Amino acid sequence: MLEPLVKLYGGNIYPYKNSFKWVIYRKDQIQELLNYFHINPSRTAKQNRLLLIPKYFKLRKNKAHLATNKSILGKAWNKFLLNWEKYEKP
Repeated sequence: MLEPLVKLYGGNIYPYKNSFKWVIYRKDQIQELLNYFHINPSRTAKQNRLLLIPKYFKLRKNKAHLATNKSILGKAWNKFLLNWEKYEKP
């Protein structure tokens, strides 16, 4: 069932516990998947995480993940991480 995803969006399939897991890492592949979910939104709480991905790319581009915790970028990164972890509660 996961093989069509690999053909459409790339990525890899890995054994995971008693099933399989599809994983993508490349930014262009993730962007293609985000385009899909823009047209066909997820109906689960994971939609909240999907909406955070563009912010992740922007923060990484600005090197917020390397900034000190007290800087503006560091605070933005920490807020992003908090939102990423509590994605089930908007």
